This record gives sequence, C-alpha cells and structure tokens, in this order.
Amino acid sequence: MKIYIATKFEDVTEYKELENILVSNGHSITCDWTTHKAVHPFSDDRSLCRSQSEEDLSGIRNSDVVILLYNGKKGSGMSFEIGYATALNKKVVMLGENSEDYSMFVHLDNFIHCSNIQEMKLVLDEYKRYRKEKR
Repeated sequence: MKIYIATKFEDVTEYKELENILVSNGHSITCDWTTHKAVHPFSDDRSLCRSQSEEDLSGIRNSDVVILLYNGKKGSGMSFEIGYATALNKKVVMLGENSEDYSMFVHLDNFIHCSNIQEMKLVLDEYKRYRKEKR
C-alpha cells in the first residue's frame, strides 16, 4: 500500500526506522518529507514553505493510509496532516502509546489506534485485504 507517515520534524530517526519497516514489508512511502529543508520562522522562506507543503499534501492525497507516529508530543504540522487526511476520508493509523488522548477527533471512524509495530502490521494487512475485497 501507499503510505504517508506523519510525525514531529524532530523525530526523523523514528520516522526512518518506521519507513524501513514499512518498505521491507512491501509498502511504499508517498512523500519523504524528512528531506525537506527546515525553515524557522516559516516567514523566512514562504516560497519554500509553500512548495514543501504542497508536496506533503500531495503525499497525503496519493496515500492509501496515513500513519501518525505519536510519541506523546503534539505538533501543529502533524495535526494539520491528520486533519487533511480525515477530510479526504483516508484511514489514519495512530501508532504510539496513549494515542487516544491526542484529540477528540481521533475517535472518528477513520482512526485506528495501535500501541506497537506488530499491531500496526496486522492492521495494515487487514486493511489491505479489505480494500482488495471491496474492489
């Protein structure tokens, strides 16, 4: 399946570990935003922020599933990403302890909560089968 991974920009190491697991299990990543240049404050380079944001949104649109790698810290970017995914009716897999406390919105029907990688793999396999049967 095509997957977009959302997490905090500072959690690149965890992102890369998850990306490697997903790719080794036959999935593809729709946008590796970890290659983006960091811009702070955002007003320092509006053009770069716009192009990187458009690339991220395209990655979400082109994904089958969005995974939110949640380590207990919220971020405005990842909140926007899962909001956008929800607006597009994408399945969102929240990976991490206490993900159900992230926001009231994570109790919508498109969210699945997984506390570990093994659980996430099972959920992705089940969702992949479901999508095939639906066709």
